[in-house]
Amino acid sequence: MEIDWTTLTYFVIGAFALNGIFRGWWKEAITAFALAILVGLLQYPDVAEGIIEFVNTTIAAIWDLLSSIVFVEQTSAQAVVATSAADLAPSIPNIEASAPGTWVTILALVVLGTALIGSYGVNRPPTAAGRLLGLIMGSINGFIILGLLREYLDGRALPGSTPASSELTLAGSSAFGPAAPIVSVQATNLPSFTILDSFIPWVTIIAGVFLIFSAFKTRVRVQTDKDKGWKLVWNNLPPFYQKPPPPPKKDGK
Repeated sequence: MEIDWTTLTYFVIGAFALNGIFRGWWKEAITAFALAILVGLLQYPDVAEGIIEFVNTTIAAIWDLLSSIVFVEQTSAQAVVATSAADLAPSIPNIEASAPGTWVTILALVVLGTALIGSYGVNRPPTAAGRLLGLIMGSINGFIILGLLREYLDGRALPGSTPASSELTLAGSSAFGPAAPIVSVQATNLPSFTILDSFIPWVTIIAGVFLIFSAFKTRVRVQTDKDKGWKLVWNNLPPFYQKPPPPPKKDGK
């Protein structure tokens, strides 16, 4: 199956831009920060591999704990037979750091998770300025998501991965070497640059850190008191979001 990458780019960026209009800048900032982390992990595949190994170690520890539970079986010939759960349970699940499917799944979970965090973090619609900022940031997030998907499918920047033959051709100026010539999904009209080329990753990472700092700064402030010291105060609403209407006044007041 062939996919026109240019058409797909327009569709994805347009969809996320439209979503950004309804979400506003603060919610898009949460997504931007998470995407910046994923871009950073592509820049440092050893760190990405270490994280996956830690997750696998944690899963194995939990699995061993569950395997220590003793199952008791009763048969007609034998009163009680104790069997280790390790003999009955399937093999320990293992996440492959070099598998493109692993990172595509992580990307999907990150997008879904940040969308839920944003929905619970702000429950008011954005103002006109907030919608404009959301449109711009949503478009950029859509571009980054598509760029991450391209890198994951190609596999050249994944930890310990040797790219398979693929039709995803990436820019030769990347520090990760030439892109793989073929993937299972054939893409045409690929641009001559990717999110891993030149200074794009660092702009993405710095922008993500700046946006999450801004999102945190607009929601949390430090309140000082001579007697009680200082404490963090949670603001109800970030800038460029519509304030709730005032409660109706009672008659005679």
